[in-house]
Amino acid sequence: MSLRVKKIIVYTSMGVGAILIVFSVFIGSKERYNNQNKLEDSVEQNENDKTMENVTQYQKVKQIRSTDKNEIAIKDETGGKVNKPMDGDYEGFEEIVPQKVDESQFPPTYQHMYGKESVAKSKEIAKEFVKIFYNFNGKYPLEYVEASKKYMTVDFYNRWQQQPEQGTISKMYRKIIHTEIFEPFDTPETTDEIIWIAKIEGEILDYHKKKSERITEIYTLLLRKEDKEWRVADLLINAPF
Repeated sequence: MSLRVKKIIVYTSMGVGAILIVFSVFIGSKERYNNQNKLEDSVEQNENDKTMENVTQYQKVKQIRSTDKNEIAIKDETGGKVNKPMDGDYEGFEEIVPQKVDESQFPPTYQHMYGKESVAKSKEIAKEFVKIFYNFNGKYPLEYVEASKKYMTVDFYNRWQQQPEQGTISKMYRKIIHTEIFEPFDTPETTDEIIWIAKIEGEILDYHKKKSERITEIYTLLLRKEDKEWRVADLLINAPF
């Protein structure tokens, strides 16, 4: 055998050996990767199982506590007598006896304080005032003040004339869409004044009238008699009464 042939055999054997080594490393890496994935899947499954077990346990505890609370509530309502938890079955419970309401504990109604005619007139004035006063043109800020002057007291008109509302680029125009007038929860202490609440649905437009926004606002109107007629004496906007 010649030297050249021997060299070919040796180099070929070395090449085959290197290929086998690389292949075995690849197979080993892939097997370790698969084993790692299996381990991670197993851990994740265990965690999911524990989570579901915790959720189930929590639901059981919540149900028990809910039942306990129902029984406590029933004890409070029945003076310690418990028949069944409040699960929809009310058999065995005594019928609730209606209690007489002491109407003297409630504040007097507007009609009782002012009389039917006075209430109707003051409410109409409040509504007409809002319909005019709410509409606003930022280019002519005094326009709506002058238009609603006849519904204002002299002092209230002077205040708004000196410090009228100012428009902005984003809120230059405002117009009323719908309004509802109703009594407040508390009535005034004196019959010389009356308060009305106006819930207003309106629309605001920007300077170019290209962007608009629908809004809801609350006007609290204080009316006072001036020259024997109800007039708007003060105004709160979006403030709780």
